[in-house]
Amino acid sequence: GCGNSNDMFAIMSSYAQANGPEEGVLLDFANKTALLGEPFKQSLKHLDDHIKYGPPDEFTMTNEGISHCAVLLFLQRRCALYYGITNGALLDMPYDMYKNFLGVAALPGSKKILDRSTGKLKECTIDTCPHSIYQEGLGLVNYAPAWGPTNWVGAVHAGKGQVKKQLMKEFFALVGRDSMSDVILNTTVRKLIPNPHRRSHLVVDDWLAKGYDEEFAESYITAYESTESLNVAKYPPVEGSLKMIVALESVVYQYVNSTRGYGNEAIQSKTEAALKTTLEAIIDDTGRDIIFSQYEKYLDVYKEPSTDQYLNNGLRVYGLCLSGAVLLTSFGIVAWMRKYRNEYVVIHSQPQVLKVALCGSVLMGAAIVPRSLDDKWLSIENCNAMCILYPWVYFVGLGTMLSALFSKIERIILIHEKPNEGLSLHVSFDELKKSFIFAVVPNVLILLVWTIFRPNHWERSSLDDDVDEFASAYPDTVGRCVGDDANYTIVYFVLLLYNFCISFAQCLRLYNCTQNQKVSLDNFEDKWIASAIMVTFEFWLIGLPVLLLMADNYSYDYFVEVSLFALTALSSLAFLFVPKFFYLRDKLRNRGPFAEGVSSEQGYKIRSDDPNKFLRTDDNTDGGEGLLFRSLSLGYNGVDESDNNDELRKRLIVLEEENRNMKHAVDELEERETEAIPPSMFSQVTT
Repeated sequence: GCGNSNDMFAIMSSYAQANGPEEGVLLDFANKTALLGEPFKQSLKHLDDHIKYGPPDEFTMTNEGISHCAVLLFLQRRCALYYGITNGALLDMPYDMYKNFLGVAALPGSKKILDRSTGKLKECTIDTCPHSIYQEGLGLVNYAPAWGPTNWVGAVHAGKGQVKKQLMKEFFALVGRDSMSDVILNTTVRKLIPNPHRRSHLVVDDWLAKGYDEEFAESYITAYESTESLNVAKYPPVEGSLKMIVALESVVYQYVNSTRGYGNEAIQSKTEAALKTTLEAIIDDTGRDIIFSQYEKYLDVYKEPSTDQYLNNGLRVYGLCLSGAVLLTSFGIVAWMRKYRNEYVVIHSQPQVLKVALCGSVLMGAAIVPRSLDDKWLSIENCNAMCILYPWVYFVGLGTMLSALFSKIERIILIHEKPNEGLSLHVSFDELKKSFIFAVVPNVLILLVWTIFRPNHWERSSLDDDVDEFASAYPDTVGRCVGDDANYTIVYFVLLLYNFCISFAQCLRLYNCTQNQKVSLDNFEDKWIASAIMVTFEFWLIGLPVLLLMADNYSYDYFVEVSLFALTALSSLAFLFVPKFFYLRDKLRNRGPFAEGVSSEQGYKIRSDDPNKFLRTDDNTDGGEGLLFRSLSLGYNGVDESDNNDELRKRLIVLEEENRNMKHAVDELEERETEAIPPSMFSQVTT
C-alpha cells in the first residue's frame, strides 16, 4: 500500500504528457487550467490495485501520513510497495536494515496518452508519443519520468563579506565536484544518499566500494538513469503549489481510505471533479496568470506575453476626417439648396430627389465611424456589433444614392422613348419609390442573410503565425473584423457585383437611348448622372484588388477601405452638384438674381433635320433650334410654394392646356410639311 500524492503525480505523468515538459501534468498551461481528467482517474485505478493487497492497518499504523507507512512496514520486515519520485521517508534509515530486502525499479510507462482535444485516452503512436519506447509484447510505451517538487539552487549575495563569500564558494565547489567520496554515505548512516546530482555519481564500482551490494546498486542507478529523458515530468514549483499538494494528498487519502482498493468509475469521477474544483479555486485565489507564468518559467518555455496592437491614431484621425469631410459636404449642399431654393437650377433639379442622394452620401460617410473603432475603445461585444454595422451603413447608403440617380435615368429614358407625348421631367414619388426598391432592397436582403447566418465578429490574431520556439516573446496581436470561410470577402464581392451590374445596365440603357435621340435635354444632369455612377465603381474596381492584397495588414486594409468609402461618396456628390454650382455662378454673374417665375424642370426640344419644321415660340428657344415644350411651372420667385397652392393649381391647368395645344400643333405640322401654316393654328400655338 502506502499510496500518496507523489504516487498520483508519478503515475499520471505517463498518461498526460508525451511531448516534453512544456505540456505539463498537473497544470495545463496551454489552457491555463488544472489538468486531471482521464489520467487522474486512471491513476486512481492503479492505486486501487495497489491498496487492494496492502495490510489492513495501512491507514492507521502512523499519524505522520500514509507516506511514512512504508518505513514502518520495512522496519517490521513486512512486505510493502511504494511509488515515489524521491527517496523520501522510505529510505530514511540505514541501508543495513533492509539490505537484501529492497528492490528499486523505474516506474512503468503507459500504452495510452491523453488526447487534449477530446479529453480521452488513446493508443500511443509514433506521432502522438514521439518519446515512447517500443517494448516486445507491449508495443509503444510512453515514459514521462517524474521529478520531485524539491530542487536546489545556490547563489552568493554580493553584499556579504569576503569571508562568507569564500565559504559559500567552497560549499558550491564541494557539492558540484565529480568525486563520490562524500556523496555516497556509508551503509550504517541513517540516510541512504542525498540524491545523486551528477552523472559521475552513478558509477556502480563507487557504490560497491561503500558496501552496497551489486544488485541494489545496479537497480538503483538504472532507475536514476531512466529519469534522463526529453519527456521528463516536472512537479510545478509555483506559488500555491503547497496548497495543491495538500489538496491532492487529502483527496487521494480520502479515496483510498474509503474504497480500500475497491473503487468504481462513479466514485473516481466524483473524486476527480472535487479535486479539480479545489485546484481551480487555489489557482484563482493565487492568481491564474501568476501561477502559469511561474510554471512556464520553471519549464523554461516562458515567453513574454504578446502586446495588443491597435489602430494607429494618425490613421484613425485620417479616417474620421474623411467621414467628417463627407458629412460636412453633404450638409453644406443642403444649406446651399436651402439658400438658393427659388433659383431655377435648384428647383429644376428636384430637391426631393437630390435630398435622397444626399441621405445616401451621409450614410456612406458615416460608415467610416464604426469602421474606425476597435477594442481599445469598445468591449468585444460592441466591436462585434460594429463589424456588422458598418457594411450595413455603407451599402444601404450606396443603394440610396443609386436609387436617386436611377429615378432620374428612368425619367430621361422615358422622355427619349416617347418624345411626342409632352412628358414632364418631373420624377414622381412612385417612380422614386420603385428605384429605391430596385437599388436598396436587394442590398438589405443580402446583408440580412449574411448577418443571420455568417456575421462578422471581432477577433484578435497574431501578427506572425509562424512563432519561433526559441523566441523570447509571443508575437504582437491585432484585432480585426473577420468572418468564417472568407465569407466577408464573398459578401463584399456579391454586394458590389449586384450594384455594379444594375448600374452598368442603367447606364447602358441611357447610352443606347441617347445615340439617335430625337430629344435634346436642356438640363443640368443628364450628362453627369452616368459619370457619377461609373466613377463610383471605377474606384471599387481599382480598390477591391488592393483591399484583398492588403487584407493581412490591418493598417493598410483600413486606409484603403475608408478611402474607398469617402471617395465613392464625394465623387458622386461632385458629379451631381459641381456643374450646378458653376451654372448658378455664371447665371448670377451674367444677369443677377432671377426676377421671373421659375420652372421645376427644364424643358426639352424635338430635333429635326428640316429647318422648316422649327417654330419660334418665345425667348426660351435657342435661335430657332427647336420647338420648346415648357414644363409645368411650380413656383414664383421669392414666394413660398406652400402659401400659394390654389394659385399654382390654376396656373398648372393653364400650362397643361397650353402644352397639349402645342403638341397638337406639332403633329399637324408634321402632316402638312409642304403646306403653309394656317393663321389660326399659328395663333393657337403662340397663345
